[in-house]
Amino acid sequence: MAFFIQSTSQVQKTFIPGTYTAISPVSITSTAGGVEVLAASDDPKYVILNVTGSEVFLSIGGTPTTTAYSLKLKEGDMIIDWLVYNQSLKAICASGQTATIQIQTAPLQLINIG
Repeated sequence: MAFFIQSTSQVQKTFIPGTYTAISPVSITSTAGGVEVLAASDDPKYVILNVTGSEVFLSIGGTPTTTAYSLKLKEGDMIIDWLVYNQSLKAICASGQTATIQIQTAPLQLINIG
């Protein structure tokens, strides 16, 4: 059995979400090029996403289609405390479908641990 003991004189730190914004609903349709859910930013953010309606095809830093996407989210799917940095989020639905993505963002907060 092996174990490790780490000793450091430096204070260790970690990032946690700051205060989340109010929920902002974004209507998603089958519009070519997708609908922007979150603009690219140099400020890292924690994100909460919640999907209602039909399934959505989400692209991270690109243009989504129903065949080329980063994530497929179904109604009721939720992503909590997702760290997004310098990437946009865009979404699209299948033809004739609509959905709503409820989004909240929070800044990074640096805290001491240990």
